[in-house]
Amino acid sequence: LLMAQAPLALLGCGIGEGAVFGFIALHVAAMYAPAAPLAYFGARLAPRPLALTGLALVVVALALPAASVLLPARLSPETWGWTLALILVGAGWSLATIGCTGWIYQKGTPSRLGLALHDGALFLSAILGALLAGRLL
Repeated sequence: LLMAQAPLALLGCGIGEGAVFGFIALHVAAMYAPAAPLAYFGARLAPRPLALTGLALVVVALALPAASVLLPARLSPETWGWTLALILVGAGWSLATIGCTGWIYQKGTPSRLGLALHDGALFLSAILGALLAGRLL
């Protein structure tokens, strides 16, 4: 939900379109930047702690926009809270995805049907999340 409503929420806070595009670009970079080093080091890292670290980053990201409202106005709370939340949720998603994929393959190679059901569940979750975010706005 955070990703689907973030651009509109940032615009609603009075942040300019150029800055919003920059924040979203940082989010996308955070989603895919960990993949390169983890592709090299992935076999050396335990998948469960990696997935749990990703989950922890997402949980911290959920609290940042709310916590940023408590800061003095000179720190531009809406801007830094949302921006850092977008970066953390992107990096958390990446770590959780890589960790969970390693976790699945640690138990052996899954069947093609299992992988198809997994991908279908992820796709359906993304669609439902985007639709729900639209209803919440």
